[in-house]
Amino acid sequence: YFAEKRLRLEPVRVTRQDHFPALTLGTLIHVALRRSYERLTAVQWPEAEVDHSTAKKIVADSTAEVFAGHAAVSGTGHALLWTMAQEQVVALVTLAMTSDQEDYRETGYRPQAFEIDAEGLVPLGAETADLKIHGTLDRLDVRLNPPGLRIVDYKFKQGSEMETKDRNLVLGAARGARLQPPLYASMTLPLLPQPTEVRFIYLAPRWDPPIARSIFDRGSLSGKTGETITQTIRTLVQGIERQEFFILPDAYCDQCSFSVACRRYDSTAWWRSYRSPQARVLRRLRKLQVNDE
Repeated sequence: YFAEKRLRLEPVRVTRQDHFPALTLGTLIHVALRRSYERLTAVQWPEAEVDHSTAKKIVADSTAEVFAGHAAVSGTGHALLWTMAQEQVVALVTLAMTSDQEDYRETGYRPQAFEIDAEGLVPLGAETADLKIHGTLDRLDVRLNPPGLRIVDYKFKQGSEMETKDRNLVLGAARGARLQPPLYASMTLPLLPQPTEVRFIYLAPRWDPPIARSIFDRGSLSGKTGETITQTIRTLVQGIERQEFFILPDAYCDQCSFSVACRRYDSTAWWRSYRSPQARVLRRLRKLQVNDE
């Protein structure tokens, strides 16, 4: 983040890939999902079931428009990879649509709005000012009976299996690895109640099944678990305020474009960071355990 956003550095070595860039593909999937679902809900889906051929055509047409818009600005790149990426997006969005249809039958939640701006306030206690947050929600689902509101966030994954922090969002929040769920659960929207849950929908072509879901219940923000999550957020916010940034190597270093310039490869700098009491606090966060209440 420091190298890219603050120093505005750019990698000079371009690595040849045999697949579409994950960030670009994830963005295209998000836009294709929004356009497809807007058209599906316009014909009263999921209350009224849409036959598979019609739904797939809606998804295919929406995806084609999204890719055409991207090509007009950024080009297509390698023709074969471009075609394969478009087919993959159509397949994943179609599977997500089918999964959401089944979820509606089980839970009664239906997609209501997309790309919504929201704000919130996270109380962090007397020592730290309340954290003001704002963001754009991928999707908002509504249930009429019993009344319920949930925030949905899409995640595109290229790994081969689901990680613990993705499967258990409460544990991921307590360890500081997945902060979106507790922050989203603290969001408020005009004229609407607070969300009862946050749901991550993973679109992962290499997983079995390729569409997976994880839930963060808003009740997790109360009791001992809630205190643990709040303390984690407080620790991170206070560190940012003190401008403390430490080398904490992990699997994400393998995908980092700036790893060749990182001080983690300087033994003296790494050792200073490892022995730092502040960095030790962050490492301990990654080993926290929470009890379901």
